[in-house]
Amino acid sequence: MLAPFGFNPPVKVLLALGLAALGGVIGGIIGTSIIKAFKGKQINSAVKDSEKALTAQELQ
Repeated sequence: MLAPFGFNPPVKVLLALGLAALGGVIGGIIGTSIIKAFKGKQINSAVKDSEKALTAQELQ
């Protein structure tokens, strides 16, 4: 991380590093919420499918 300081003003380098860290945190939060939303739907649909299968077996 020393090379950017050699060619640019320190304030700009620190600002860029801060923005990169902020973007990573925001991306992580959004990604986690998306994964949680899809996992919840998959589990719920799997439970519903298994309940339907059990009901179909009971009718036979």
